[in-house]
Amino acid sequence: MEKLIYLDNAATTLRKPPGVAEAVAQAILTAGNAARGAHGASMQASRTVYETRQKLARLLGCPRPDHVVFTSNSTTALNICDWDSAEVSDVLYADYGIATRPGAHCAPRLHEALGTVRQGAVRFSFSVFNSEDEADMAIQAVKELAQSK
Repeated sequence: MEKLIYLDNAATTLRKPPGVAEAVAQAILTAGNAARGAHGASMQASRTVYETRQKLARLLGCPRPDHVVFTSNSTTALNICDWDSAEVSDVLYADYGIATRPGAHCAPRLHEALGTVRQGAVRFSFSVFNSEDEADMAIQAVKELAQSK
């Protein structure tokens, strides 16, 4: 495999900058849950979140820090015909070097409603570490697999 395209960021992000790892370690040791209490650790966490929103708003030219929204990543799931999601995920990895996550995930009732309990879905979780080229490669791979069915 020439290069791994990691699109399973909802589970665990494979690559983290050193500064992120240090900040996470510090937060684990000292931070409370933002907006979840009136005690000191929670209040400090809330201040940290708001200060970060202010900095990002300035950086992005956004007039209101409360319009800055944090999300962990961008996830989408799909099926290709009646192809089992584990098989699709295996082919994406073996033939294209794309790591995804197959299965029923965290939405069993949705899978019941969609009739995909048995086959599950292939989940693609993009993050800031993925390039536009990687997203394009994933789209092309899915097109090729869909055309082969």
